[in-house]
Amino acid sequence: MDDKHLKTLIQFESEKKSIAAAFFLAMYLGIFGGHDYYLGDVGKGIFKLVLTITVIGLFISLIWVLVDLIGMPSRVREKNRVLAERLCA
Repeated sequence: MDDKHLKTLIQFESEKKSIAAAFFLAMYLGIFGGHDYYLGDVGKGIFKLVLTITVIGLFISLIWVLVDLIGMPSRVREKNRVLAERLCA
């Protein structure tokens, strides 16, 4: 393996997202968008944070977190795939 590939691999390993960390953040900070910030979806995280402030929005946020938990593995894999493509380009 040459030096360029090794540097790319090291950078990928340092920047890739963990499914376990995303699940943990969704479980404990999900209604505030904690997992969205971690995955780089800051706009979505801010929207959830603002939505949670309202009483009706809190209920919607709870349901949204449950839906996010179901799709979390594929969402993290997609973020890591995009990262790998960006680093290899």
